[in-house]
Amino acid sequence: MESDKQMWSRLNAEGHWAAASKLYAKTFDELKEQKIPTKEAGRQANIVVRSRFPPEMTEREKRRAEALKASQAPPANEDEAPDPEEMPICLPVGTSSFDDDLEWSYRNLGANVLPEDAPSGAAWALREHGRAAKTRGAYITMCQKTFSKKSGDDIEKNREDRSRQFRLLDNLAREFAGLEK
Repeated sequence: MESDKQMWSRLNAEGHWAAASKLYAKTFDELKEQKIPTKEAGRQANIVVRSRFPPEMTEREKRRAEALKASQAPPANEDEAPDPEEMPICLPVGTSSFDDDLEWSYRNLGANVLPEDAPSGAAWALREHGRAAKTRGAYITMCQKTFSKKSGDDIEKNREDRSRQFRLLDNLAREFAGLEK
């Protein structure tokens, strides 16, 4: 967040200095009439000026806001898988494995996350496919097969992990079945 000094420099550069100064003076005077201490009146007047003349969002902030808005909205047509052409281009190149991407997508199916939060573009795409009604069954099958793999090292641990993972998948399937009604 910009400081008061940065805000006033920005307002001067944007050509809003005169209007912002008038708003500041008016607000400051009103607060002083209410017996607000000078320092606090100045602070509150700057808050009013900042809310009336907010800084423009950077391109990154705009993308994050759009992605957040899109992630909170239900899909336009739940029966369609996400269109790769509509996927954000700001996704990182993944250094994670498929299993890691699938696990991240599974853990974040219902979470309020942004594409930039995904470890890779594949993780985000898997999450979106898991959310789409048309591909949800295939997604759950893929999760079951992937999470049920045995690593020869620790069979008992894998058995416990599989049980936990299948319980989570069963809960997920029940949750999605309730949403489709």
